[in-house]
Amino acid sequence: MRAALLSPLERNPLRKRDGSMACVAANCDGQWHLRELLEMVESKSDKAHVLGIVAKRRETTATRLSERERLLAAVDFLKKPEIKDRPRQAVDEYLMRQGIAEDVVAEARRLVDEDIVPLAGGQSHAPAFASVEVDSAAAEEIDAIEAELIAVDDLASVLRKIESTKKKATKRVLRNKVGERAKLCAAALDCQSWACLDGFAGPDLVDGVLRDVACLEPLYAPSEIWVGTSATLGAQVVVPEVRGDKVLWMCGAHPGRERGGVEPCDDEVKRGVSAGVSRLSKSQEARFQHLRDLMRSVDGFVLGELVPRLGVLSDVSSRSDAMLAVYPGDGARFQAHVDNTSLDGRKLTTVLYLNKGWTREKGGQLRIHATSKAHYDVEPRAGRLALFYADRIKHEVRPTWHQDRVALTLWYYGDNERRDAVDRAKVDAATEVAVNATDAERRRAQAYARDLCDPAHHASVEDLADRAEYLPRNSQKILAAMAGVPDTHFAVAVRRMTPDALNGLRTRFATMGV
Repeated sequence: MRAALLSPLERNPLRKRDGSMACVAANCDGQWHLRELLEMVESKSDKAHVLGIVAKRRETTATRLSERERLLAAVDFLKKPEIKDRPRQAVDEYLMRQGIAEDVVAEARRLVDEDIVPLAGGQSHAPAFASVEVDSAAAEEIDAIEAELIAVDDLASVLRKIESTKKKATKRVLRNKVGERAKLCAAALDCQSWACLDGFAGPDLVDGVLRDVACLEPLYAPSEIWVGTSATLGAQVVVPEVRGDKVLWMCGAHPGRERGGVEPCDDEVKRGVSAGVSRLSKSQEARFQHLRDLMRSVDGFVLGELVPRLGVLSDVSSRSDAMLAVYPGDGARFQAHVDNTSLDGRKLTTVLYLNKGWTREKGGQLRIHATSKAHYDVEPRAGRLALFYADRIKHEVRPTWHQDRVALTLWYYGDNERRDAVDRAKVDAATEVAVNATDAERRRAQAYARDLCDPAHHASVEDLADRAEYLPRNSQKILAAMAGVPDTHFAVAVRRMTPDALNGLRTRFATMGV
């Protein structure tokens, strides 16, 4: 057998009755598959020799086949598991480059789609690729051709393939593909502080994520905005006129720290999806596998590709939990704001959109305010990834109509600023005020801040000052620190305001970010 493998007959190995690629070696008479033949040989050099012959013959063999044999070859190729999920156009173009006519490829597609088997038995020759790891130029060339079939417009799949494959040539080609996109993205961030990548997630991954989170829809909560002058003191308030989406936080799969699955952060939500149990089992966590894959792909792109290319992200190595946000299609919006106005550590915001069939008339655009006069609108189309610096870019979500707008947001932290924010929280006197206040006092401050932010609330300076007089002392201290007023007696400070100053304070509170 070894001699047969090393000295295959100089004849077309595909002219056997079953058209089997197994006949690449002499004397096998179609009884063995190529992979089985290679497993019989221990020497890497022998395997390389056979693969070299296969690679050479694959360049021209398809043109020597009859039309019937080409059809069988194309059908066999299209049915391979590693080919079925790849973009149809890219695969079809590859087959045509191998000498199979367009009409034959179309007929093969029809047979595969209708699950018709034109010929049972054997392994028809097709431009398949041997899954054998060898140190040879021929094998690497085959791996490289295989890698070229993976569409660059599904970057998340490419990133996952890089993680899973053991083939060196495949890794090299795929890394080059990702690197090309990352280079363009980094250049845009460096030049204008924001970037947009179409097709980061392919249709299958988007569908999978939407299936994962469908059961969570009733558990989303009205979103809140952070009102405060620092990362250590403020209030989360619900103001639909300012921000109208619903959100759900998902924990887990942080880079370098966790290998487990993804689950809702809130225990009440976890009980809602796990029959009253606050700790999800592994099988329940597996329900969010597509979401986990997407989060890991964004992590791989940001931490593995963008961080090394951008000095401003040089100390970025961690991120927030994931925020799923749904903007109802009844006009929900988010007013213009900057995410990080209080030095909380967030350096980069990434938003992955999950909206299939989105059209311009549905609104919901991410509006980037590049300058005081110029802005750019980004349509929230499925699979698109938007990135911008969290502490620089003023942005908003335009009113959403006719269809709910769904997005996944991750924030990436600068380690130094994040550490400083944590240290400040330990010693900040304002934090002590908030800590010493009772829950009731904090709720009173939160309710007052909500009315102060709401554009629909038309209370005068006098009315607000009168209300402030009846607030508990700690509630007034919290509000004074949030507003940054010099007098810790908040009611006195409000009474001294002019109507213009009050409007300015409302505007500032409403644009402080998330």
